[in-house]
Amino acid sequence: MTFCWATPFGVFGLPSKLDLLLPQDYAETMKYRVTLIEHEDGVSVRCPALRGCHSQGKTREDALANIREAIRDWLAAEADEAKLFKVSEAEVAI
Repeated sequence: MTFCWATPFGVFGLPSKLDLLLPQDYAETMKYRVTLIEHEDGVSVRCPALRGCHSQGKTREDALANIREAIRDWLAAEADEAKLFKVSEAEVAI
């Protein structure tokens, strides 16, 4: 098991000694708040915490299933990019 956290710049993780204590099929669940917009064509959904992570569906349930997959894909892409680029944050006063 790896403890990880997601930022807009990538997914980072630290190995854990809990690997030996937890069952093989154990999986952590990460929760993200999403915004749903119902309209005449169905339901649009986005995850504000993950810039650019959007999806849609004909129903609310379809949209939620689709955003789950979009979030997984977003996190996987960020993890891949984190291996290629050095990204840092800075604070700027105005």
